[in-house]
Amino acid sequence: MKWNSKPLRNGYRAFEVEARRKSLLASRAMAARVLASPATDDAARLQYAFRLATSREASENELETLADYLAKHQALFADDRERAETVVGEEAKLEEHDVHELATWTMLSRVLLNLDETVSRP
Repeated sequence: MKWNSKPLRNGYRAFEVEARRKSLLASRAMAARVLASPATDDAARLQYAFRLATSREASENELETLADYLAKHQALFADDRERAETVVGEEAKLEEHDVHELATWTMLSRVLLNLDETVSRP
């Protein structure tokens, strides 16, 4: 009897796609929360986002790394509105935040939510 792994692989693929979609939705929700916070500059927002994800203050080294990541993505999305809209999705266009800014903070939130410190592993 020959083993047919196609149905299993297709089922796994569907699961993977759904997991990624939910991860992006959670990241976008966190980004919207960070942008709606009383923090007015990127440094304060970075500290707030890090504290939301990890329940502790970020070190100077961590903040520097996150600031570099943020600057890279700000430049990336500033020149490419289509890419930013792809990240935030159709529903997010209705929010009061700028699409470029929301996309940038969504990507940063995705990094924070995927830290080993944030993810519970059995």
